[in-house]
Amino acid sequence: MNDDEKVLPQPINKNTSTGKSNSSKNEENKLDAESVKEPLKVTLALAAESNSGSKDDSITNFTKPQFVGSTAPNATVIIKINGIAVGQAVADSLGNFTFTAPETLTDGTYNLEAEAKTADGSGSAKLVITIDSVTDKPTFELSPESSVSGHKGLT
Repeated sequence: MNDDEKVLPQPINKNTSTGKSNSSKNEENKLDAESVKEPLKVTLALAAESNSGSKDDSITNFTKPQFVGSTAPNATVIIKINGIAVGQAVADSLGNFTFTAPETLTDGTYNLEAEAKTADGSGSAKLVITIDSVTDKPTFELSPESSVSGHKGLT
């Protein structure tokens, strides 16, 4: 076989090697609306019981927080923290799931992902949380003595 006779890989369309136009219909490669699946809708949030302080800031002082979410009923949900799979949950018949961090999380920011899978498809949701378990110590400032209504020493 000389260089002019080398067989090159062919694209999926069978008509390429025949010299026919690629505009011909090729039923084997045709996609229809039913074969293209929408990704599953998935939500992920810090559970109300684990959310200390403002409910909208995703900051908590819980070091083993609980998370809640929703997706397709009976879907398997893989939970990842900073890209590492740390556990899974199964959505109930309404699509709700809960998950508690399996290990104590130290103070810092974490990227979470809930990846849901069913026979019909998959989808994911992401959430960034901050663990801040160190409480600020209150500071007090003593004021100099003052006289209120003639009572010395009452401040």
